[in-house]
Amino acid sequence: MVFSGPHAYISPTWYMAENAAPTWNYSAVHVYGRIKLINNKEKLLMMLKKTVNFYEAAIDDPWEVPLESEFINALINGIVAFEIVIDKAEGKWKLSQNHSVERQKNVINRLKKSNAYDSLEIANLMEQNLKGGERNEAAIQEYYPK
Repeated sequence: MVFSGPHAYISPTWYMAENAAPTWNYSAVHVYGRIKLINNKEKLLMMLKKTVNFYEAAIDDPWEVPLESEFINALINGIVAFEIVIDKAEGKWKLSQNHSVERQKNVINRLKKSNAYDSLEIANLMEQNLKGGERNEAAIQEYYPK
């Protein structure tokens, strides 16, 4: 199963360098495992209630699941609930990390000016990526000269 995070288009003009191509920056988590169907109505109702309560918490007048209503009972019949018994999880991201720090900063600045897609979230992830870990700028410059 893939859980997609923020993503944004990256224009080659944002690198302010030659030999750049358009791309897409993204983050995601890939989960590998076995699916276990939930057939127990009570468990399904509790899963529904927890999910709704989580997302409704940020709303001023939250909706509550009417557990004993005909409406909810009808909905339950159309819901396929499952759990994943996780064997492996991998985080994946492409944040222009194969480019020089200078090019990455150019992209971050352009993303911060954009209202498209998840541009600001990708800019924030790129900044975090630049702050953490050691970078081998010389190796990057070998492949992507200024």
